[in-house]
Amino acid sequence: MKKHKIVFLDKLAIPENLLKKLEDRATVILPKQSWPNEEEVIKSAKDATILVSKWVHIGEKILRNAPNLSYVVMAMTGYQDWVDIKKARVYNIKVSNVPDFSTEAVAEHAILLILSVLRRLNSAQSTLKRGEFDPKFFKGVELKGKTLGIIGFGHIGKRIAEIAKGFGMKIVYITSKSSRNDMENLLKKSQILSISVPLTPKTHHLISEKELSLLPKGAIVINTARGKVIDEKALIKYLKSGHLAGAGLDVFDKEPPDKYNPLFSLPNVVVTPHIAWNTKESQERLAEGIVKNIESYLKGNPINIVT
Repeated sequence: MKKHKIVFLDKLAIPENLLKKLEDRATVILPKQSWPNEEEVIKSAKDATILVSKWVHIGEKILRNAPNLSYVVMAMTGYQDWVDIKKARVYNIKVSNVPDFSTEAVAEHAILLILSVLRRLNSAQSTLKRGEFDPKFFKGVELKGKTLGIIGFGHIGKRIAEIAKGFGMKIVYITSKSSRNDMENLLKKSQILSISVPLTPKTHHLISEKELSLLPKGAIVINTARGKVIDEKALIKYLKSGHLAGAGLDVFDKEPPDKYNPLFSLPNVVVTPHIAWNTKESQERLAEGIVKNIESYLKGNPINIVT
């Protein structure tokens, strides 16, 4: 009988050849549905020794009700808001993430959102599909010479900067070690603001009314990080007032978002459903990373441990 039981809590594109590597060493249980509720997760996880999660929050109740659990793989890079690390330590459960698998994908998506907002892609596409053809109405803005402010200069922030430089943009940035004064100076200069920080207690509503007011009139805001980093109510206020020219958002305060979210009715907002990470190549890297993490753990040499 196999010692370990690996339970995938949501559907992930794991190729058969990689799954077989796990099945040779453990019992592998794949999910029957997406977006399970907490009670369904508890039922699935009760006998697991290893859990793999992408879209399921691993909280104290799940950890407490999985007595055999010793290891959790968070199928993501920014894990901080998806798993209760403190409780995992209490229950002596190791947690790993998959770093850097989506750096290129997220950086490219950030540039896509910038271009889409500045070239008014939403409105141009919707009017043309309604049978209206009026090129004069859609005056865009070029990237060359514009100042891009990047909050968070890890792998993704740096890659966004590299791509943006190719468009002739000026780059300013801050890191987690930067001061409040550094951030305020960045905001005052940023014609385009891009968010690339994980969600932590320190970054929750990092961008709110005060910060948005410091941006130049006509600036745009891009968020491919976590929705709760920006105060959505404040963002909506500044978009409606005209102080901000637009926003490109891949993430939201609540996910899945409410279909009546006011952001969805604003013509100067481009939205995507948390897909910045999701490319063919990034999915391949994610699958390889998940399996490599588990194999390393089973061999007694765990990698990418965050607990």
